[in-house]
Amino acid sequence: MKAKKNNMILIKDTYFDNEITDVLVTEKDIYKVRRGADEADTVIDGTDTIALRGTVDVHAHFRYPGLSYKEDLYSGYRAAVSGGFAAVCCEPNTYPVIDCTDVLNKFYETAKDISPLLLSKAAVTVGEEGEILTFFKALQHGGAVMFSDDGEPIMNEVLLVEAFKKTVALSVTHPPVITAHCEETPKSMSRVREIVGNGFEKYDAEVEIIRLNIRALYRAKNGRLHIQHVSKKESLEIIREAKNAGLKVTAEVTPHHLLFSTEDFQKTDTAFKINPPLRDKEDMLSMRKGLEDGTLDMVATDHAPHSISEKMQSWEKAPFGAIGIQTAISAVYGLVASGELSRDRFIQAFTDAPQQLLPADIRATVNNTLTLLNTKEKWQLELNNNYSHSMNTPFWHKPMIAKPVAVIIGGKFYMKDGNVLF
Repeated sequence: MKAKKNNMILIKDTYFDNEITDVLVTEKDIYKVRRGADEADTVIDGTDTIALRGTVDVHAHFRYPGLSYKEDLYSGYRAAVSGGFAAVCCEPNTYPVIDCTDVLNKFYETAKDISPLLLSKAAVTVGEEGEILTFFKALQHGGAVMFSDDGEPIMNEVLLVEAFKKTVALSVTHPPVITAHCEETPKSMSRVREIVGNGFEKYDAEVEIIRLNIRALYRAKNGRLHIQHVSKKESLEIIREAKNAGLKVTAEVTPHHLLFSTEDFQKTDTAFKINPPLRDKEDMLSMRKGLEDGTLDMVATDHAPHSISEKMQSWEKAPFGAIGIQTAISAVYGLVASGELSRDRFIQAFTDAPQQLLPADIRATVNNTLTLLNTKEKWQLELNNNYSHSMNTPFWHKPMIAKPVAVIIGGKFYMKDGNVLF
């Protein structure tokens, strides 16, 4: 990593901590300072910017190891930084699956030369087959920040109860989070229908899978559950009830479920083929309300790269998934500009809320990062500024009204003036 290092960086007249202020960034901390503070090594005009402390994407696929033709840790993290993210939690549905310390160590051996905040989850079950639990303690010691069978739902409620109990054994007060992939997949569809019945359209069993996960958490009596990519209005009611009952449940929504509905595409553009699928307009608007009122705690990208040839297949054959880590913060800021999302909820959804899912020692490092979002700089994702290996996104060529222009981690610029420095 050859990111530029500064002793002190002063950002003048930026929105930070609920006011327009000056912010001083050093190697060890970030301070709100009195206007007209002493000069620093680098001074940035922060007019029309928001300073976001500790941006985190808790749900991304960087495809390493094994599928680096789609994405790798270097390309994925460059895209993340360009999009304004300092920390990224990568999913373990790689090849092989990150279900043991040998594979987890391989991830971190590569990640250490890129960023201290390129993080990995580990699988809940061996091979993500939903049958045998992994060794949680060893994986946690190896650096797994959460546990996830992302890519496949776990439909064995008894096994889920045991999984929550194992996380509590690691820490009663702050057990590691289990993230739930509450969607059907082609592989899991028959198994899902055996448990929840057949009264659903394809890829429409989200609500019932969420119920199963919440029941397991309740039966375990402790533990932390995070529900990934919520997309249905009915799901929000179940999540609210669980929170009101005192269960430790959090939930995320993706930018594409906030900003697109079934009215926005035809089944000829496979960039819109995602899972869970885009829902109707009422569901989409409910996601916006759920984010504003806090039922949905955070925004996560579900950045899911695929090669051009894979996505150029027919709708039926093309894989599910869209990239989005480079556009998420900018795209969701559009809801702030339109008055549908408050500025403070926007900030929380990308910073404070996802930070709470991380281990305490990681949060300390995350809190010493700053992203500067220029709320007046228009841009759009094109070939000449796309850092991902892949192009499969419904946000391609879509005008954005705000742009991340700087990311500072531990006093070092990883992005400056909109240019990624590594």
